[in-house]
Amino acid sequence: MCTPVQSIDLVLYFHRFINPAVVSPETIDIEIPVENGMVMRRGLMLIGKILQNLANNILFGKEAHMTPLNKFLEGQIANVSRFLNEIYVSFVNGNSLFVSLFISM
Repeated sequence: MCTPVQSIDLVLYFHRFINPAVVSPETIDIEIPVENGMVMRRGLMLIGKILQNLANNILFGKEAHMTPLNKFLEGQIANVSRFLNEIYVSFVNGNSLFVSLFISM
């Protein structure tokens, strides 16, 4: 299992690589269709909020319209924590994919 400092590092990498790709797919050369683009962008923003809360192990509280998703978050936080831990283990073991991602920062 990761130490608290390692967990913070992994959450930062998660936010640097995964969340930006979800919220702004054009940054990785994925185009959003022009029609309904605003609706799609709003949906991607909400997905980004969900992913951010999962990575941070927190539930929605301030945004009342998001609180119905708390039950989903409770069921998935352990999976995301396990995923982040696997990234850390791969990094420590010298898995070239993760090492190259982290070094390229």
